Amino acid sequence: MALLMDHYDMAHRGHLVRDEQMDLGSLKLRSHGASSGAMSYDERYTPFILRTWLLPFIHMDMSMILALPIGGKPVCINTASSGWRQQMADLIRRAPEAPEDPANDRVPAGATYTWIVENFSECPEDAAIEVVEQDARAYVCWGTAALAYLYRQLDDACRGSKPDSSIGGPLLLLSVWSWERFPVGRPETLAFNDWDDHEDPLRRPTWAYKWDRTRDNWNDTKLLYKQYTNEFDTLTPEQVEWQPYGSGDDFGVPFDYELNPKCLEERHLWLMRCPLICMWAVELHQPHHVMQQFGLLQTNPPKWKDTNIQLHE
Repeated sequence: MALLMDHYDMAHRGHLVRDEQMDLGSLKLRSHGASSGAMSYDERYTPFILRTWLLPFIHMDMSMILALPIGGKPVCINTASSGWRQQMADLIRRAPEAPEDPANDRVPAGATYTWIVENFSECPEDAAIEVVEQDARAYVCWGTAALAYLYRQLDDACRGSKPDSSIGGPLLLLSVWSWERFPVGRPETLAFNDWDDHEDPLRRPTWAYKWDRTRDNWNDTKLLYKQYTNEFDTLTPEQVEWQPYGSGDDFGVPFDYELNPKCLEERHLWLMRCPLICMWAVELHQPHHVMQQFGLLQTNPPKWKDTNIQLHE
């Protein structure tokens, strides 16, 4: 069964389940930042987050679902340089301590999530304005970087076959993206909670608010995993919602509430082909693979682009 290319196929979960008859369970979810409740949002962060065009959550989905900005400089810092800790301290007032033996200094991305939570889970009540700004920096992430990291997590997760195999990244984005398009695993939505935008359009909800309240499915996850796998195997094109955000004059109109203007602000960037960068992760944005979701003609197969296996090692 050919899926992607030989480099990925032999370790792909689909190949292992179908051809090797392995009984794989669902992936474990790694908690990141605000979604876990460990990093609480502080209203004092708002002026600094608005300054960066960021709101407290392919490019089109990142905009519509999370309202995170796309344009801007790449999110990266050279942790191979001896000065990266000072750069981090300048931005967020502290950095992980260096080990006594420099040979053991192998932190791949500057700071672990555990370290961030331990140091920035709550902003002190009496914090000076400079401290609040630094804590706000520790709280946020950027759209293109978040998308690059999710791509990389999906690359790794599709080949995870160990009992503790996991997946991380902006999984709210992945969940809403899937629910909007596929009937598989889609929860039942309930009535919205009241939303207070403080009379500020930039604090209106994003497209994800449609899924703010859902009826949970508490069935055994192992059984659901097999059920969802079987349903995806039999999915037909007619069952897919190709343009979940609407089309024509109705594009970006959720009907039940007013959408945050940030969701559509960078619409002109959604079709660009470019590298997505998050620290060590470099992924390519290739919207020409999904032109139908833009209401455009989809060539089949789309023009092939080598994504360079070396970028994924």
